[in-house]
Formats: sequence, C-alpha cells, structure tokens
Amino acid sequence: MSNDVVMFCCGCNRTKNDEDNWSYTYPDNFINARIVYGLCPGCMEEMYPSYRREAERFFLKKEHRQPAFA
Repeated sequence: MSNDVVMFCCGCNRTKNDEDNWSYTYPDNFINARIVYGLCPGCMEEMYPSYRREAERFFLKKEHRQPAFA
C-alpha cells in the first residue's frame, strides 16, 4: 500500500505491505495513515471460497492480467 494508507484484513487483522504481502507487523507510519479494511487471501478463501474462485477467474482474463488477490 502507499505510505499514507494501511490495509487491514477484517478476518485476521494482518496488514498488507508495499510488496502486497500480508503480515502481523504494523508499518512505521501507522499513526498518520488512513486505514482501509478488506480480506487477505487466506480469510477470503476460508469465509467465501466460491466467491474467491469466481473473482480470480474474472481478474485473470486476458484484458486484466493481474491476480485479484495477492
């Protein structure tokens, strides 16, 4: 995420870093950051397995070329 935004997983409270990795460590800029919430791939698979597979099929089409969940 950019330096002014921190993404938290609603399921497990991990944070997403600039390399799109999810971990339990909090960034240095946590106090001044805008916080957004989502689901990490593990929680998405656990809570919504069919939705994640459908979303990946959509985002892996030729015109998108990027995985939906990193």
